[in-house]
Amino acid sequence: MAYKEEVILRIPLPSTLNPTGIPYAGIGSRETPYIEGNDIKSMMIACGYYLALQGYVLRSGGAGGADEFFELGADLALKQGKGEKQIFIPWSYFRENPSKWYMGNKGLLKEADNKESYHIASKFHPSWFTIKKQAVKDLMARNVMQAIGPDLNSPSKFVICWTPDGCIHHRDRTFETGGTGQAISIATHYKIPVYNLARPEHKARIEKALIGWEKTYGPVPDLNTLVYKSESDLQKQQQSANKRRFK
Repeated sequence: MAYKEEVILRIPLPSTLNPTGIPYAGIGSRETPYIEGNDIKSMMIACGYYLALQGYVLRSGGAGGADEFFELGADLALKQGKGEKQIFIPWSYFRENPSKWYMGNKGLLKEADNKESYHIASKFHPSWFTIKKQAVKDLMARNVMQAIGPDLNSPSKFVICWTPDGCIHHRDRTFETGGTGQAISIATHYKIPVYNLARPEHKARIEKALIGWEKTYGPVPDLNTLVYKSESDLQKQQQSANKRRFK
């Protein structure tokens, strides 16, 4: 895919934005890579941590891969009493995530538990009316709130993500973009800048920002300071939950 340089150059660095209470979406593929010496996972954890220290609000979806990495970073900051997160999960205790921001008939967040989020999702999904399983629609509807908030009227200021195809705009969306494409299409509509770490130009600019943040705030704390179940346990729990949900 040929990336459009003129689009990239108009995107501001997150550090140029007023950080006070500003929401951003930290999302991406479940297959977000971990490569020694070129670690997208560590970058996402660092983004989640440093942005939270600056007062940014993480919006994410509780899935494995990118979502989890951003949330781990935010949790490191929350442990220090800094930052905030809004994790929109499609049903209660999705992947054992205790977030109260979830979809479904008994969702605790009234704003998230309404027909409008599904209506918006339908406008940005290429084959909404052929989807037979409600769980899939729940997953797509929660992506709406990652982009424009639980009230459906407070757009995120930017999106940081990783997808295999480097998508940053609705017109770039491919099958490889996966479910993240739903949020990217909505971001396009609302003119929300998208950083995709699969693009070398975007990755380099985020890396530059992280170097500056590390000098200001110090290194990212060890993840072992958080009490988490193992990734294999989480995967088993998700597989079990999905079997029940998709029957």
